[in-house]
Amino acid sequence: MARARAATEAALRSERREVEDALRLAHGAMERSSEAISVIEASGRVAWCNVAACRLLGLPRDQVLGRLAWEVDRSLTEPAWAQLWATLGS
Repeated sequence: MARARAATEAALRSERREVEDALRLAHGAMERSSEAISVIEASGRVAWCNVAACRLLGLPRDQVLGRLAWEVDRSLTEPAWAQLWATLGS
């Protein structure tokens, strides 16, 4: 029984390392992309953005994160965001 449990735990640790490595790789690729990338929650709050997005917006990351997308990107309005989010959800 102990052997099976140890094998299961080792497999889980290995799987976790693989997932963490994949997440680091994806995060690094998004962070270093020359394209502006942002993660915006359903509420419209900016949860994450890369350096290219900050450069495009002309704002440092600490002035973008946590704010509403239409507060930092004047080309976006709250109604337009609601419509876009509804479209993405369907």
